[in-house]
Amino acid sequence: MSDRLSRDQTEAICKRVYSRCPMLKGVRPRVSQQRAKGELRFLLRFEKKVQLPDGKALPTVVRVVANSNGKIIKLTSSR
Repeated sequence: MSDRLSRDQTEAICKRVYSRCPMLKGVRPRVSQQRAKGELRFLLRFEKKVQLPDGKALPTVVRVVANSNGKIIKLTSSR
């Protein structure tokens, strides 16, 4: 078991996020480790301010929890 996600695992997770949220394409995630039920998990946090038609900016956050094999356990997003 590795204590880091490999580059390939991170890229695969990013592709899934970009396909679900195209506005985040090109945004690199901040990766942190978590321990849950004795298992090592990773939190990937994608953040971007999206420009609205009225000129205002809307902060958008997508959080992905993945296991040490790179499998997505949970994906949540803000509005």
